Amino acid sequence: MAASSRGPMYKIVLLGELGVGKTSIFRRLKDDEFDETVTTTTGIDSCTRPVTINGQTVTLSVWDTAGVERFRTLTRNYYRGAHATVFVYSVDEPSSLHYLTSWVRDAESFASTAVKFLVGNKVDLDNHDIDSATAESFASNHDFVEMFTTSAKTGEGLEHAFTQIATKLHNSMGGKTSASPSSNHAGADNPVSGNIDLATDDLPEKKGCC
Repeated sequence: MAASSRGPMYKIVLLGELGVGKTSIFRRLKDDEFDETVTTTTGIDSCTRPVTINGQTVTLSVWDTAGVERFRTLTRNYYRGAHATVFVYSVDEPSSLHYLTSWVRDAESFASTAVKFLVGNKVDLDNHDIDSATAESFASNHDFVEMFTTSAKTGEGLEHAFTQIATKLHNSMGGKTSASPSSNHAGADNPVSGNIDLATDDLPEKKGCC
């Protein structure tokens, strides 16, 4: 996608505990598919997704932790240049919302200017153990701009959620992205495709999209 046609680009990072469906959300956004047997990998993955806002195209660069949350080894490179942090919990698992508090602390340390959004995933399930009032209270206490409910399995709510995220970012930026990260690191204008090991704080310089 040429820079002239993709419009402003906004980097979004997905955060949350293992098993809440971040990678399933990522794959639904990337390829519009859902795999019940998806395996956990170690590293990061990213893709770009165009969104049309009032007739103008903007591009979301969406980053997935791809399993490294189990090791708690995310470095500042994952957050670098992020315009938004999207915190995902599973509506059938109360602890997944509770543990987001530690992810919020990390994000505020490494991406203090990023806009925070809350996503309750797996609404296709019958058991919703986290009610809307609990989620709203959590969002209010941690200064989330907006909250959404989605299902990566059916696709429910995802188009709306990420269109709204793109709209809020675009409006808050005045139609322009913030300063690009250093070219020596992956960032909003330098999306990485495929899985990247996060054991080191220096990511390879690799341009592309999913």
